[in-house]
Order: sequence, then structure tokens, then C-alpha cells
Amino acid sequence: MIEADNILSSLSYGVILGVFVVAFYVKSVGCLLVVSIAWVLQRTVLRDRIR
Repeated sequence: MIEADNILSSLSYGVILGVFVVAFYVKSVGCLLVVSIAWVLQRTVLRDRIR
């Protein structure tokens, strides 16, 4: 169970890190844009992993 949690966490780590980097360095980007891009990227990561 712990190993499964580690695998799932590693799939979303990059996207979460990207959201924090954008929020910290780019002040002019809106929240909706960041959340939308994060959703698309996470979906892409999961889709590529499942294949």
C-alpha cells in the first residue's frame, strides 16, 4: 500500500512543483490559467503512464 502511494505521488509531483514555481515567479498569470494547465498536464502524465 505504501509503494502504491509512492507511485501515485510521483506521478503528480512534477505538476504540483510547476504550479508553485509559476505562482512564485510569474505574478501576472491568473489562477484559472494555472489550474487549467495543471489539469491538462496531469491528465497527459496519467494517460501516458497507463498506456
